[in-house]
Amino acid sequence: MVECHMDELTVDINMIACSGVGLCAHLAPEDIGLDAWGFPILLNGKIHSPDQVRRAASSCPRRALSVLTSSD
Repeated sequence: MVECHMDELTVDINMIACSGVGLCAHLAPEDIGLDAWGFPILLNGKIHSPDQVRRAASSCPRRALSVLTSSD
């Protein structure tokens, strides 16, 4: 699992659950890119569009992406 803490958000990417569909990168292109095999990578070390990242996480068909706030 890849975990990235940014301000009040924590983004977790479960690489085992991920099947490389790429929907997350399509829904949050400023924050999530794809590696050479189609798996998600967090860009720039900062979340620019938290709402887009949350939407990407909720839309992931494998539930491989999760976003937590500091209050969770």
